[in-house]
Amino acid sequence: MQKITLEQVENLQRAYGIGRSIPAIALQESLSYGTVYRYTRALERGFGRPSDYDRTCAYRKRKAPLNQAWSTLLRDHLKQLGQTHEWLCQQLGVDVSSIGRYLNGTTVPSRTIRPRILAALNIPRSSIEDLLVDTNPNTYR
Repeated sequence: MQKITLEQVENLQRAYGIGRSIPAIALQESLSYGTVYRYTRALERGFGRPSDYDRTCAYRKRKAPLNQAWSTLLRDHLKQLGQTHEWLCQQLGVDVSSIGRYLNGTTVPSRTIRPRILAALNIPRSSIEDLLVDTNPNTYR
């Protein structure tokens, strides 16, 4: 994220408070649209800084049933195989931080990488289908 001065933060808060648009604020303060967007979303939700908002969002994601289920599934299968997340990274050809995010529940694997994970960990497809059904509040058995 772009560095932002205290003066820019105050100007951003003042301008957003009187209804100026995000692009107008970004132009006025010589900031990227993304930086202003993150600050305004944090302000709207009662946070002083985007980093506080980001931490709260990450915490909520980790508590989501699907994220927890994936995390548990991956941890259990790695343990059964006696392997580490670094090993899984090598098997999949992905960055260690990606697997770390799956294991701590911050994100779930994308649809494109899920089959590769299943194959690497010898997880039956039915386990994933059960996982998706069990964690979807709109699905009933």
